[in-house]
Amino acid sequence: MIYWCSCLVIFCLLQASHRASGVAYNITPLEPLFLSQTLASSGNMFELGFFRPSGSENRYVGIWYKNLTPSKILWVANRERPLVYTDQSAKLTIGSDGNLKLMDGQENIVWSTNVSSRSNYTLAALLDSGNFVLQDGNYSEIWGSFEDPTDTLLPTMKIGVNVRTGVKGDYISDIGDEEGCESWCRSSCSCLAYSYVSTIGCMLWSKDLNDIEEFPTAGEDLFVRVASVKAG
Repeated sequence: MIYWCSCLVIFCLLQASHRASGVAYNITPLEPLFLSQTLASSGNMFELGFFRPSGSENRYVGIWYKNLTPSKILWVANRERPLVYTDQSAKLTIGSDGNLKLMDGQENIVWSTNVSSRSNYTLAALLDSGNFVLQDGNYSEIWGSFEDPTDTLLPTMKIGVNVRTGVKGDYISDIGDEEGCESWCRSSCSCLAYSYVSTIGCMLWSKDLNDIEEFPTAGEDLFVRVASVKAG
């Protein structure tokens, strides 16, 4: 009996250690996401975790393509309130009110979904669409990162008014070809640039082009709106 109990304790410790330093597939009130972890979508298409931009002393929580090299950040949670790089105790967790909360090492709230939930239990997951969602006990979406986009388009994003917040979005997802992508950008005064990638779809920018990368070879074409062009 004593031998069995000791084995059980060792097994539980091994499980906890793996969770603390590996890949997770959801965040629950009892299982937050720590610095050494990443949250993966079920099909391993996208990944969420803590990252530090090159040359920066700040740390952020963001989403990127899991198998794309070099990594491209698609969405950032705390873009206005970065964590200090030296903070090794930060975590992304679900608070007692059911909201996702990014906590620093001093237990201060750095970022939160800040929505009302009537559910006694919520969890967070990263979908294969790239949408980071907060769900109730019936897996109904309470909040999603697609409601608060940065400046990168992903398939299934919608343009229009968010019925929950009343905020108008600047992204579209149901354009299936390059010609349609160009036509939509030309017809929208808010569209600053566009690019069509066959494996991703139509990507539109309505703010500064601060998440693009230049490669020595290959890559994709980026079309930028300019005020005017003089012939010759």
